[in-house]
Amino acid sequence: MEANNYLTPFYYTEILSKNVRHISVPYYESLSIQKIQEFCQQHPNAIDSYLPIPRELHKISREWIYNVVATILGETFTDWVKDQIEDRNEEVKDKRKLDIELDADVAAAFRASTAVSRKY
Repeated sequence: MEANNYLTPFYYTEILSKNVRHISVPYYESLSIQKIQEFCQQHPNAIDSYLPIPRELHKISREWIYNVVATILGETFTDWVKDQIEDRNEEVKDKRKLDIELDADVAAAFRASTAVSRKY
């Protein structure tokens, strides 16, 4: 929806910085700006009043866009992002055969271990 004058809904809506949810979104195909727009269209919200008009969207940093969407949609969006990340990681794991098999006793010891190995 594009306004008839030079001002867009973006200029009419405020989000206080103390209310902004910050989210880190990796550069995955399933988390592109286009996919985020499609996700927003499937959920009732007023996200358009917080974003610039679509033809100007490419001028805005993706981090800003994701933070605004996370602020407006809350857990609906952040949970979806987590699901997209998990799905992509599973796909990569399966595609590259990154699973390893462990003896049941070794796996149990590994899960029970509280030791952490690190280098300073």
